[in-house]
Amino acid sequence: MFGCGRKVAPLATLFLLGACPPSGGTDAGVLQDGGIVDGGNPGEGEGEGEQFLKPLFVIDLVDGEWRSTEVPGVTVFSYAPAPAAAGELDGDGRADTVFGDENGVHVVRDLLGTEPSLEHVIEREHDTDQNVRAVHLEDLDQNGSLDLLVLTMLDWPRLFRGLGDGMFAAAIELRLPDPPAWLPGSCQVVEGNLPCPWLFETATFADLDGDGDKDLVMAGRGISVFRNDGGLVFTYTAQVGSLPDGQATYEMNVATAWRDGEVARVLAEGRWDWASLDSPPVDGAMFALASSDLTTWSVTGSTTFDLEESNPRVVRVESGFAGDAVACGRQQRVVDVDSAGSIALGATLDYCPLSFGDIDGDGNTDMTVAGGENGILFGDGAGGYVATELSATAPRGATLGDVNGDGDMEIIGFSYRGPANP
Repeated sequence: MFGCGRKVAPLATLFLLGACPPSGGTDAGVLQDGGIVDGGNPGEGEGEGEQFLKPLFVIDLVDGEWRSTEVPGVTVFSYAPAPAAAGELDGDGRADTVFGDENGVHVVRDLLGTEPSLEHVIEREHDTDQNVRAVHLEDLDQNGSLDLLVLTMLDWPRLFRGLGDGMFAAAIELRLPDPPAWLPGSCQVVEGNLPCPWLFETATFADLDGDGDKDLVMAGRGISVFRNDGGLVFTYTAQVGSLPDGQATYEMNVATAWRDGEVARVLAEGRWDWASLDSPPVDGAMFALASSDLTTWSVTGSTTFDLEESNPRVVRVESGFAGDAVACGRQQRVVDVDSAGSIALGATLDYCPLSFGDIDGDGNTDMTVAGGENGILFGDGAGGYVATELSATAPRGATLGDVNGDGDMEIIGFSYRGPANP
């Protein structure tokens, strides 16, 4: 445990991905309650849980047609969309992927090979649904290798230093100070009274203090900020809990962050705090926060934002939109935070941005989206995005990566159900 200002030093112990293979089985199945469940065809089995088994696909745009390749020997076991990230991990010039499911966190390398490498980073640790909330790959210590951040439901966030060639260092836990009267290891006991201090839904990396290192902002039951002091040493600097807007207080479940001149900004979105006596007319809100030192944060703007039954999401955008971010809820709105920190809601969209990258190889940034009629909007060369005849048939992938090393992005997704291969 540590308090504000205490530094977490990186650990030097190394391990090779794959050093902890599934016990008693092979890569052809997945672990479930200590046993191996045959991959089979997701959704077609009669056994308990088989409908949640999903194959992993790589989808590429080739000569104006979508082509999918199922990754052999890899099955994802997940009740919800599996969190995933992609990046080059082993020096071969091709993107690998990391995903989380009910059995832990896994790395898949050589996705288009005849025998892809499926390896554990974290094995299953808790008997809980949807334990892994998010995975992120970023080069945080600027050594040329991607580091891995894992957010889970019942553990502190964990950071793994990437060393290249398939090697990671042992986990570094990013801990917060203990809340008052917190009972360690018993999230359910304090549910409804105190927030579980480790329950984060999203993470954003951005150089917020202008020193050249990417700092970390996590959101779940509030906002927590860690300053990157270099060398993968992160210092906890601030935590912001529920905030009032009108007659209710709101938790901040998701957030994005960026540096605006000499000021660090966070745009957060979340639902009303269940500790409130009465439910508010609008069940969601957005808050803009600002800081000059990453320690003291002030609310500079707020507005209610209807979430209803939707999952909140806020996405930082830099071009093609008349604003700083897109907030997703019952509606999708462009959001602009001005120099004074005030929030202005802009255009209403019929989609929520997910990932950005050059998918069709024309040198323009394209965008995968959720909602609406299209899976992808293509860059128009002028900083904007347009739908084409390929947009409506585009798959809705989990993440993007240059899997085959051809210079453009492929879509990595689960349970692909798109046009058949030619």
